[in-house]
Amino acid sequence: MESYTTSHTNVNHHHALDRYGLFYKGLHHLKTRFLSFKDGDIVLLLSVAALSLLGIAFLLLSSFNISMKYTGEPFYFVKRQLLWLLLSFMVMLLFALTPLNFFAKYNASFLLFIVILLVVVFVPFIGKSVSHTRRWTNLGILPFFIQPSEIIKPFFLLVMTQYIHNTETHDTLVLEKKILPVLIALGVTLLIALEPDISTAVIIMTTSIVILILGRFSLKYFLSGAILSLPIWLWVLQNKQYIVNRFLFLTPEADPAGSGYHIIRSLHAHKTGGWFGQPTEKVFTNLAKLPDAHNDFAFAALTHTNGFLAAFIVIALTLLVLERGVRIAKTQTNNQYTLLALAIVFMISLEAAIHIAVTLGLLPTTGTPLPFISYGGSSLLSHYAMIGLLFNLSLVRASSKSNSP
Repeated sequence: MESYTTSHTNVNHHHALDRYGLFYKGLHHLKTRFLSFKDGDIVLLLSVAALSLLGIAFLLLSSFNISMKYTGEPFYFVKRQLLWLLLSFMVMLLFALTPLNFFAKYNASFLLFIVILLVVVFVPFIGKSVSHTRRWTNLGILPFFIQPSEIIKPFFLLVMTQYIHNTETHDTLVLEKKILPVLIALGVTLLIALEPDISTAVIIMTTSIVILILGRFSLKYFLSGAILSLPIWLWVLQNKQYIVNRFLFLTPEADPAGSGYHIIRSLHAHKTGGWFGQPTEKVFTNLAKLPDAHNDFAFAALTHTNGFLAAFIVIALTLLVLERGVRIAKTQTNNQYTLLALAIVFMISLEAAIHIAVTLGLLPTTGTPLPFISYGGSSLLSHYAMIGLLFNLSLVRASSKSNSP
């Protein structure tokens, strides 16, 4: 009995040592990764930091009216955005420091996480209904609400690129090789469309098609799935009349006090901005007439408050971020990493293009935020996570260069 107890104690002792060993090994890895930050793409980080600072400066004016209206505090939204920015920075560090093979190892778990987040918005008392949509949830425990369709974006890109990579490198079943990525893309798109969040659904679907094309995936399976899901899309559009009304953007003057009001005020904000923006006393008055100036119409408000020059700077910084992403993609030796970097670049560029086009009256009104500029915690978290992944990939590039003879 004594020998059994002694041996059992020794086994527990060895297990404890193994756990401590893994813990210290993990700490050492994080320390090494953190110290290697100087080898990553610093220009990428500086560009994002500049965009975020411009976003905060812009928010001081654009959110003043709505802050006073709903809270009586002039900088309520600015303070919240600063807190979200701090949290987003920590999320970026997490995604930048985590080994990329970890994401591959838990790919199925990330897929489950995506499905749970998208389904939970439809659960009573957990999902929140706003303006006839169910896009928000506090998961029943959080002191704030998040938008799952934004949060899932970096995980969705990881899942899709990993499954496409698996079809290239492994002898998988027909279901996994030819159908599973299509089912994931269509399933996620339809869940988001049912909220409804049509603009995000279009972004997810378009990005999925680009990933499949870049991954040399047969599009016939995707098109087959899209055709099969067409009745669901028609049901969504038919039962959401306000979505159809959004397409009156081509003739906003036909309903100037209704569906055309946003576009008319947005175009007016652009026209009156000039090169350096309107005087401060006029800004508060004019932005009070522009709905959602701090998020959905941020680019129009930015042009009005700071002028065309500030708008050009924001566009230039965004293009610089995208250029760094393409540069990182080109230097990868792993096809999955190349695909992931290009998918991130495409999604961010598509979101920016849609947001700007909406404010110029070229597309129907959507809720697509301007990356790093628009107010919104979920959007910041999502975009900073994607930047963390890009920076992680730049560390892989730097590591491969240092190890080459």
